[in-house]
Amino acid sequence: MFAATVSPSAANFLNVSGWALIIALSLLLIIPYWRGKADLMTAWNFVLVGCIIFMGVACLEAADPPELVFERYTSFDFPDSYYRAMVARSIVFLACIFFFYYVAPLGRGFAAKRFVKMPPWSGVVFSYVIVLCAATAMLSLALQVVNIGFVKEAFANLGHKGATFAVAISFYAWYRNRSSPFTLVLFTVVLAAAALYAMRVSHGRRLLLCIAFAPIAVMYWTTWRFRRPTRVLLIGGAAVAAVITVGLWYQEFRFFDRGKHAQERNFANTIAAAKQVTLQGMIEQLESWKPRLAQGTMRYAAMTKRLVDSGAMEVHPFNTIQFILSYPIPRRYWPQKPESLGVTIVRDTLKFPQKTNWGLGVAGQAYYEGDWIALVIYAAMLVIIIRMLDEPLKREPNNPFFIAANASASLFIVTWIRGDLGVHTNEILECILFLWLLKTTCALVTGTKEKAYALDFGSAWAAARRRLAAH
Repeated sequence: MFAATVSPSAANFLNVSGWALIIALSLLLIIPYWRGKADLMTAWNFVLVGCIIFMGVACLEAADPPELVFERYTSFDFPDSYYRAMVARSIVFLACIFFFYYVAPLGRGFAAKRFVKMPPWSGVVFSYVIVLCAATAMLSLALQVVNIGFVKEAFANLGHKGATFAVAISFYAWYRNRSSPFTLVLFTVVLAAAALYAMRVSHGRRLLLCIAFAPIAVMYWTTWRFRRPTRVLLIGGAAVAAVITVGLWYQEFRFFDRGKHAQERNFANTIAAAKQVTLQGMIEQLESWKPRLAQGTMRYAAMTKRLVDSGAMEVHPFNTIQFILSYPIPRRYWPQKPESLGVTIVRDTLKFPQKTNWGLGVAGQAYYEGDWIALVIYAAMLVIIIRMLDEPLKREPNNPFFIAANASASLFIVTWIRGDLGVHTNEILECILFLWLLKTTCALVTGTKEKAYALDFGSAWAAARRRLAAH
């Protein structure tokens, strides 16, 4: 066992840097909203939350490193200069995304012209969307037993989006007419089915948390955003705490199909495993909040620097972009197509026996893919992608399709900062793709119109607009 140690000077640097990043980024998130200059639950703010966790909290974790299972095979002791290098690259990345978002608003005009015409809300649209989302999710389950290469993987990911979209759309239908018991029952069924589906198909927490977040996104964009910031922050904080609780709950049993007492991952065993969760186990997770949140990001980034500097791993310029562009090509036709760094560093370079992947953070991944120029390119790429989610919402904040895309991408945007950048970029792009598929297929049935949701969201939204106009 190679027990990691951090020098006092490095620990002090990491603690100061971590808290400085957490405080500064939190203020940059809250102050524009508090002053009425920006909305709260935007893709841009999800990026800032990701930076708070995987840059700020990651520094705190690295200053007081927990024991890693990988320390059985290699040392995680790094010179002080490694930590300074990774923090410097994190700050440069932050400077780049702020420049591209505020100073030279990259992609804003392009994104603002996308999804201008959308299907107007109706019972037909609502029914069609729910059926299509359910069909996509069920097809993704059916394809798990049939290996059709890229088709299987593509529909698996689209099924994930379908589950979140179905929850968001069904809650929207009830929330705009809360006197309808039918839509309430339908939403409850959809939510339960989507949550069970998420736990059946994925060990990861992101999909389940996106599903849990979807109703919150609907409430914020349709009504909460018109209320006083103090009230919204309190209500929103309580709602986000509920989502975090879902994450703590799922963490207790999400790997029930692994280890000595592994069980087949089916619906029955998933429900049985969920029943074994205890409140004490969930509370105990909070004691290790820093590693739970940061997940070793700063230390894995430092390991990447060591491997690159020592020659154990060759620099692969812009591997993330190559991974994204080659993603639709089945590996059976291109066995050597680019893979995510988070997988190859563990499997091929370090040759650890664990079947896992690392999140190396923006700094670590960019160091492997071109260093400073990669930081700039990936900052620009991220800003353009989040514009595709934010700009349509700014134009029509009560559009259920846009809200569903926002919720479906939310946790993947947060964890984009951790990585793998290519995998998470594809996940976010698939949310936009699913939005486009719904819009295009609905248009065949009902047609589209500009600003289809500009003035209509039921009585609650109309009343909020009247209150806002009165002031």
